[in-house]
Amino acid sequence: MDQRDTEPGQHRMATVVVCGLGSLGLACLAVLRRYGVPVQAVDVDLETATLVASGDPGGVDSIHGDCRHVEVLRRAGVEEARAILLVTGDSRTNVEAALAARRLNAGIRIVARTAQDNISQLLTERLSNFVAYEPSRLAAGALALAACSSEVIGHFHVGGRLVRVLRRPVEAGSRWQGAAIKELGRHGVVVLDHTSAGKDEAANSEAAGPDEPLFYDHDQDHNVQEGDVLTLLSVERAETMPRSREPRARTALADLLLGWRRSLRRPAGVVVTSLIVITIALLISAAAFPTVDGSITHVDGVFTALVLMTGGTYADLFPPFGKLSNWLRLLSVTLSAIGTVFVGLLYAFFTERVMTLRFRLGTRRPAVPRKDHVVVVGLGRVGRHAAERLQELQQPVAAIEAAALADHALPELPVVTGNAVEENTLSAVNVAEARAVLAATPDEWLNLEVALQVRRFNPDCELVIRTQDARFSENIADVVPHLHTLCVPVIASQAFAAAAVGGKVLDLFQLRQRTVFVVEHEVRAGDGLDGRLLSEAAEGYAVVPVWYATAGRAPHFWSPADQGARLHPGDRVVVLGPSRSLQWIERGVPRPRNTRLRITGRRGYADALALASLLVQHTSLTLEQARVTVEALPHDLSEPLYPHQARRLKAALEASGAEVEIVDTTNHREAAQ
Repeated sequence: MDQRDTEPGQHRMATVVVCGLGSLGLACLAVLRRYGVPVQAVDVDLETATLVASGDPGGVDSIHGDCRHVEVLRRAGVEEARAILLVTGDSRTNVEAALAARRLNAGIRIVARTAQDNISQLLTERLSNFVAYEPSRLAAGALALAACSSEVIGHFHVGGRLVRVLRRPVEAGSRWQGAAIKELGRHGVVVLDHTSAGKDEAANSEAAGPDEPLFYDHDQDHNVQEGDVLTLLSVERAETMPRSREPRARTALADLLLGWRRSLRRPAGVVVTSLIVITIALLISAAAFPTVDGSITHVDGVFTALVLMTGGTYADLFPPFGKLSNWLRLLSVTLSAIGTVFVGLLYAFFTERVMTLRFRLGTRRPAVPRKDHVVVVGLGRVGRHAAERLQELQQPVAAIEAAALADHALPELPVVTGNAVEENTLSAVNVAEARAVLAATPDEWLNLEVALQVRRFNPDCELVIRTQDARFSENIADVVPHLHTLCVPVIASQAFAAAAVGGKVLDLFQLRQRTVFVVEHEVRAGDGLDGRLLSEAAEGYAVVPVWYATAGRAPHFWSPADQGARLHPGDRVVVLGPSRSLQWIERGVPRPRNTRLRITGRRGYADALALASLLVQHTSLTLEQARVTVEALPHDLSEPLYPHQARRLKAALEASGAEVEIVDTTNHREAAQ
């Protein structure tokens, strides 16, 4: 048996320092305390620091001071701390404090809040064990998925590929109906969760506490039936990724000619008539005016007509008006009238074309969808990120923003400028036919007002509002039907806290009322992943591997067939798991194993060496130990296994000619404190 499963991990529960006690900092304190992690708080405001220290029954130590100062960090115990969360409201303060913390402790884990992507990336490259997050970006994904109202409950990118988590009911005639859950992997998906038809999913999720595993609690041999609900992990193929249709590229000259051709279709009759009348007038003038004076040429006659038609007078011309015959005087007056009417029409036409071309220099936004779309109210940081995520999900979306949006900002997003609580603004985005409305402004009271106003026009759509206060979220939860309240500090704090006790949080989503993190781990010598089979670590820590990169092998996505992959220092792995699973990895204490295998015999065609190789591949047995096991049958495996691990090994051994039984030892639990 692996001794790491029976002896407590050597990891000491060192302190996590939280700097900045605003809404995000207080939420981080609450999450870390639930994890049982010792916490030290630092805030520049004396009153806030005192209130936190005196108001927490668990006795959170709080220090008053500027976290950018080395002496303040030293008093907070940064030199011995395992991690520091820098979550003040100022990005520069957080970055400067990160540099100061690194001076005191070269190995401390630094998790910083910053809205400056460029400097965050540069610091991540220069400082080891450093990660930076922007709360609005973390929360935007959860808000977008809540408003999406589709089968997609998770959506993130790993290794340059799109990975989706789908909540999909099994319908009559589905290709999965009647198949065992373990067989679904052949269809290119990984089953994360299974709910049988007619089972009360909400009651089931409430019965499972936060310390219970979220994955691997379904029966792999269960046959999928109509009405079952499957939660699937799907990696999209790069060549089959859905893409929006793009218009065929045209040159600027082609665009100009096309615009002129379209514009001529409407006023063509007026324009052509004006040009004909003006041309005839010029020809008559070129022939008539030279008859008055031999020194006037035909060209002079044309220019004389042009001057008269464009507002000129006889004071600018020759010969004097009195020397003209009556019919030439009448022609002159007629030319002035032609100029007033027909040249004026041409002026108007060309002015309209020039103005149209001027406005076409800006980006033309698409039209607002007619129905079944998502309306995003407020395009601040959270709203923009949410709108981008919805567009990535190929969801029809429109937005309302109080101020005009720059042309280069979200150019493919239909945007209506106006007050989101006014009827005409809501009508402009077709809110009565919308599938969902996401109120994402920084003002939670305005978001509530928008939700109430929207409900008057659309009683059936989903409503998702952004809040800043968890208590406010609880108080308004039952005010409006189908209302989902998501508190940004609460969502972000879970990611910050998870990063403090685990790896780098790439994204998060909700499954069965639990937050699941997408985390990238780099294996370190002696940690909870070092030396373990990836499949064994997955079930032991109740996480789902998605992607891994090992030395000497190209990074690739994990599948249940990768049973022999073993992790070593320097390897990287991306997993899905709740916060408790991340803690188990950090401490190196997996769940106890409760299933044993008994090899009772082998058929005549079974090769002993092949069976021994399978045991080595699926367990921690050496080749010599595996050969002894195979040759001395019947024989119980010396180490217990996890349920899914045991079933996979049983299937592999039976396929190679062994006769195998599973012995459930649930009641004989081996301690793994």
